[in-house]
Amino acid sequence: MKKTWTALIIAMVAFFLISSTLPAQGRNNQGTPTTVVVGTGNPLIDVPAVQYAVDQGGTVLLKGTFDFGTDSGNHIIVPGRAGAAQDVKGKSTVFIYKENVTILGVKDKRGNLLTVVKNGMPPFWIGWDGNVTRTQPDGTDGVDYGTEYFPQDAAGLIDYRDTGPEPGYAGPQIRYALPFQNVSATVKNIYFDSPKHYGVKATAGQNITVIGNVFRSVQFGGLVHGNGLFTATHVAVAAVGGGLAYAPFVYPAITGNIDLEDNVVDDAGTESINTHWGECYGLGSLATNATVTMKGNYIQNIGRKHDGTFSDVILAGGLLLIDNYGGQPRVERNVVQNSLVYGLWDLVAIAPTPGPRIVGNTFIDCSVSAIQTESVIGPREGVTIDWNLVFEDGLYGNGQASITGNSLSGALMRWNWFAGTYAAPLVLLNNASNCKLLMNVDLRHSIPAWAPTYFLDILSSGNLIVGTSGTAVDNGTNNRILLPGYKK
Repeated sequence: MKKTWTALIIAMVAFFLISSTLPAQGRNNQGTPTTVVVGTGNPLIDVPAVQYAVDQGGTVLLKGTFDFGTDSGNHIIVPGRAGAAQDVKGKSTVFIYKENVTILGVKDKRGNLLTVVKNGMPPFWIGWDGNVTRTQPDGTDGVDYGTEYFPQDAAGLIDYRDTGPEPGYAGPQIRYALPFQNVSATVKNIYFDSPKHYGVKATAGQNITVIGNVFRSVQFGGLVHGNGLFTATHVAVAAVGGGLAYAPFVYPAITGNIDLEDNVVDDAGTESINTHWGECYGLGSLATNATVTMKGNYIQNIGRKHDGTFSDVILAGGLLLIDNYGGQPRVERNVVQNSLVYGLWDLVAIAPTPGPRIVGNTFIDCSVSAIQTESVIGPREGVTIDWNLVFEDGLYGNGQASITGNSLSGALMRWNWFAGTYAAPLVLLNNASNCKLLMNVDLRHSIPAWAPTYFLDILSSGNLIVGTSGTAVDNGTNNRILLPGYKK
């Protein structure tokens, strides 16, 4: 009886927190309702209160400190076990799927964020209601979680991501879910403290805007071995301050604009919440039909702490672009500092997509490449890399390269500046044709023979390099290299 009364009291308090504020707030300038929700620091109150407000649509103003808790439910383990607790809807996520909504935090006069959301698995998920089934619902052909194979150790156990060793199995598991593609959502001016899995995740929808937020100490949930990259698990997702790069739906389900602007991501993936290797990124967008903009974001300590220590990630990057079909992605005026692997990873994995404009960014201490742009399905056109600054100070080992371009056609790389120490060529071209590399500046005091400014592999042809500094090694054919003192 005592537990029953406690649950009833919590439910009444949650309802009071949102319902009592709505009449006083009236409507905003767009004529949609505004709801104010005040944080309590209790996940049993905060999550249902925010969920109720979000379900009404319009504008939701969050005040104070919220705690969303760490009840992961079914959206950490993909796909999970038949009949297991992981098939239960998580209690630490607010799902945005019913109405268009703008979720706002509060700032003071100096611009400091006063609204705090702690934990969450993840705190906000756009385009899904959190439910899954073991049988395919009517009218949902091709919408599923995909098939994954989990390894098992000699004792027949699997270390699941957040539950520890449990009985292993061999073979696929499949779950089904419904996407909600008609919803648009904005998340703005919120301080996310220690979100799990992601800060904000979108797997379906129209316009997704994430602007002016801080994501700090993001724990990641790693990838399971044997993931079917080219089957149902490689699908539409936009993620902020996050971990793995896979989501529920098997086709590009975000169709409008994805705007990720003026966010701060600090420390993502340096502490894992599972024992599986995984991926962590500051901002990411993959397999969408949206027009993607990443602008003015500051991202640091991705997969590696400021002191150089790191966890068991297999991939990490400040920015991630994979298979975005809606238009030429724009990556402008971002700063990425201290990434374990990439500053920006731009990948075509399934079908040709528009090459991005990568302009005016700063990349500092990105171990493997500041910019890695590549296609695994053939030559790709439209990539522009312009006016970026790349600096490797050698604190955590010399950078391997600055810009790596794999299977490019007609790319433009112009007025990029490189400083620091490197263990590989600054610009590495593999199977690149008819690209123009103009007036890039090598600021190193001396250029070691093993790390020239430019390296063109045997498959590269018809490229033009013009500049007033730097050295080159050309193993390709019909390339024109106009650098002071260069002789092939």
